[in-house]
Amino acid sequence: MLACRGDRSREGNLCLRIEDNNNRLRICISPHQWIHVPLFIPEKYQERYRAFLDGSKPYTVILRRRLDKHGYDAKIIIPIEPPATPLEPKRVMALDINSGHVDFAVAEKATLKPLVFGKVNCSELVNAGHGKKEILTQKLVNKVGNIAKHYGAEVVAGKLRTLHCKGRRRLNRKTQGMNQYRMRQILRYKLPLRDVRYRDMSEAYTTQVGKKLSGPLGVDVHKAAAYAFSVEEELADDRAGCGEADRQGFIARNGYSRIRP
Repeated sequence: MLACRGDRSREGNLCLRIEDNNNRLRICISPHQWIHVPLFIPEKYQERYRAFLDGSKPYTVILRRRLDKHGYDAKIIIPIEPPATPLEPKRVMALDINSGHVDFAVAEKATLKPLVFGKVNCSELVNAGHGKKEILTQKLVNKVGNIAKHYGAEVVAGKLRTLHCKGRRRLNRKTQGMNQYRMRQILRYKLPLRDVRYRDMSEAYTTQVGKKLSGPLGVDVHKAAAYAFSVEEELADDRAGCGEADRQGFIARNGYSRIRP
């Protein structure tokens, strides 16, 4: 395995440099001696990262031999600075993370009108091993980012402590298998790179509120809970004088009044 960190002052990378319109990899074997090997980068990544591989920015190259000993895999790491804080989005996308699937609801911030409900299946994530679970979590976050980018909404996820989850042992294991903490970590650093705002907050009582809203909304409990989660902060100022005991009923009453035709 060969690895070389990038250097801004050495045109991107000194020992493992990408040349010839990103089609060749120059490998330094001794001072002033190099060998060139063909390099294949898929076209979709060529278009996305071409500006970062021209030598103006540093990049790291890791060259690893395949297990079948037929060829090598090249991993290119490009440090991208997160963009400036985006404009205040007019929509919010709330996630209700469950065992094997993530339900979401997109709503308008001003009117609290629900725009779309949906579900992202991720059943393979529950029983996957550590390495595969990381890859599947990354793919799940990419899907969430694509949906949020399409609707121009910020993403809100709930903090759930699965370590002390009350329920059957099998259900507890499945819930912990979702690895929500790691998912929130990836959401926190990956979505801002796509100009999507992200925040997390407590999701207490959202399932109970979802049971009351599922009928008027015409969706199942999980999607209704995601909608209740999305409008919870928007109604925070209105319920400032209410006690915590009235929180659940207040959101259900106000959410219902906002969505009635």
